[in-house]
Formats: sequence, structure tokens, C-alpha cells
Amino acid sequence: SKKGFNKDVNVWELTAKGSGSWHLAPKLFFNLNMYGGIRVPFKQPYINQRFLGYGDVFMQGYEYYVVDGVAGGYLKTTLTREIVSFDIRIPYKKGKLPIHIPIRIFGKVYGNTGYVYNPQPGNNFLSNKMLYSGGFGIDILSFYDVTFKLEYTFNQLGQNGLFLQRKTIF
Repeated sequence: SKKGFNKDVNVWELTAKGSGSWHLAPKLFFNLNMYGGIRVPFKQPYINQRFLGYGDVFMQGYEYYVVDGVAGGYLKTTLTREIVSFDIRIPYKKGKLPIHIPIRIFGKVYGNTGYVYNPQPGNNFLSNKMLYSGGFGIDILSFYDVTFKLEYTFNQLGQNGLFLQRKTIF
């Protein structure tokens, strides 16, 4: 898409996002998520260089960082296994149906790799180098597609940490 109506702001942007999930065995899944983008011309003001670390475009293990640039992408892979599935029954009043809240708990291991190109990196030491991270965690899926993620992640900077996230589909 083209942004800007004059010569002062001139950027063409192309982004692509994709994901796939494969059932490998009973209760075992492989997930693949990809993201890529490019902005031309490459010489852009700082405001047009937002890439990783904004919104839902991030890599696990780099949640506390932003990586600015004009081109790049990432690949995320996850192997997930359902550990347990049960319902929580909520007491009900006389004459009403009981309420059941379904809960599914998954264990997972994952790996990420990505790269962001920035012709003017400045102080951003994560631009123009291959980024990678990995870890393991637990996902708790409840009603209305609300997921709580508890992840322990390692990155190439030698940092590791426990991250808690909440995600909804809507």
C-alpha cells in the first residue's frame, strides 16, 4: 500500500502473514507462523521504520525490544501437545442449566528466527543480524478463545526469562 500524498512522505509497503497447523498424532500438533515485509524506498524517516516489537509482530524472547528497519521477517515454529482437558462446573440456580467452562492445557516447545534490515541502524544493535530464540511453555485455553501463555524463553543475547501473555482471537 502507498502512504503519503506528496514527495515529503513517500513509502510503498508490502507485508505478508501466514500460518499453518498440522495434526501429527493424537493430541500432538505442529504450528508454523511467518511474517515478512518491505518498505521502499529504503531511506525512510524513523516513524516509518517500525518493524518487530510493535503490536502482534514480535519474536518470543525479544518482548522487551523493538527492532526497527525497512525489510525483514520471522519464522516461528511450535510443537504442541495437549496435556489435559476438563470442564469447570459453575453452580446454578434452581430451574437453570449448569454452566460449564471448558479448559484445555497444552505443553509446547518452540523456536523463532528472524531478520530485520535497516540501512540506517543507529543505536539499534539488533538490526542487520540474524535473530533467534527458543523455549518451552504452557498454554491454557478457555472459553471464547482466551489463551493464557506461560513461556520460558532463551535468546541469542544470553538472556532468558519467564513471560506471561494473554491472547484473544477477537
